[in-house]
Amino acid sequence: MISTDILTKNHIDKISEILSKYGLALDKNLILTPNPGTWARDKGVQNIKIWDIAFSTTEHPSERKLIIFSEIMPYNSVRSILSRIDFSIGTRRCKKLDSPESFITHLTLHEIAHLVKKMTQEEEEKADDWAAKEMGI
Repeated sequence: MISTDILTKNHIDKISEILSKYGLALDKNLILTPNPGTWARDKGVQNIKIWDIAFSTTEHPSERKLIIFSEIMPYNSVRSILSRIDFSIGTRRCKKLDSPESFITHLTLHEIAHLVKKMTQEEEEKADDWAAKEMGI
């Protein structure tokens, strides 16, 4: 059960494994930053809120796909995201995401859904469902 902040670096091996399965690489496609919202603002990425702990984007003009994660995922932010996911995929499935590793796995797959499967930001529920199915839940 998630009861505290999640240190993303503690799950870097799992993130790397997932990225490689979808043709992405830790050193080329993942950025860990203290504040993804500030990173987005500084890079001119639109529609990212200052409190977001994760997002994906395509860098221009290189077309490099990027997943941006907070170095520390605050407990309250994680709980808020899980509440949204619960609404998207249902309580029974969402309960299986209540460990740091399963949360990070789902979050990584969710961002891959946007980058690789081309799901738009308006398709958050679809991205949640796809990520859960990839996890077998």
